[in-house]
Amino acid sequence: MRFGTDLNPKEVEIVAKRKEICCKAISKLLGKDVLADKVPVVSIVASGGGFRSMTATAGSAQGLKDTGLLDCATYFSSLSGSTWYLSNLLCPDLYSKDGKPDVDQCADYLKECCAQMGAKLFLKNASDYVNELKRRRKIGLDISLVDLWGCYLASVFKMVINEQPGAKKVSQQRPYTETAEFPFPLYTGIHVHKNNADEKFSDWMEFSPYEQGYSTFGSFMKVEDLAGRSFKGVVCQQREELDVGYMMGLWG
Repeated sequence: MRFGTDLNPKEVEIVAKRKEICCKAISKLLGKDVLADKVPVVSIVASGGGFRSMTATAGSAQGLKDTGLLDCATYFSSLSGSTWYLSNLLCPDLYSKDGKPDVDQCADYLKECCAQMGAKLFLKNASDYVNELKRRRKIGLDISLVDLWGCYLASVFKMVINEQPGAKKVSQQRPYTETAEFPFPLYTGIHVHKNNADEKFSDWMEFSPYEQGYSTFGSFMKVEDLAGRSFKGVVCQQREELDVGYMMGLWG
């Protein structure tokens, strides 16, 4: 685990590389040269709202790309439904070409996926969902509606779940993140306690292709270790990294 409020070293490296791209994009947008040390950190902040949020984020990303504003942003932060868009966009081998995610192709694919979602799809894959929940229980994972919701989302977006060959993992987004051709992705969620209202207790959690944790407490761990068991900052039981389907269920 990593303790502290500093940024992840890899994030610092990628953001510095992204700054050069943003400098050129902002200079082009303004019609005059901008000094590198004067480039602001611009963040795209997408909100939640299920599939409506996902489709709105997809359309907004296309608009930002067409106007040249997407290349001016350093970060792309998402929550709930908008995380479904971002995690699909950055999935390996699906929509990215030449190291740069294709927002137009992703939007078309998500439109195709949404056209076949619903009760019929859920019932068609119900037995697969049950088998997956049994598998997770067997290896010692706590099971909740998040797992079932994640299984359904994975089937909507035609993703392989669990440890099967082809299953998509958040850590697999690193190659596309490291090119800095797209804003650094952040996925967010709110951690709440079972018997406490979220108005009384809630903490923001953030996830990236490198780590997840709490900025409030300054504690982070590798994204691969989320399903494992930790004690006093040390991973004492390693498990397979959770697939993107589960993570979408967790975020949304």
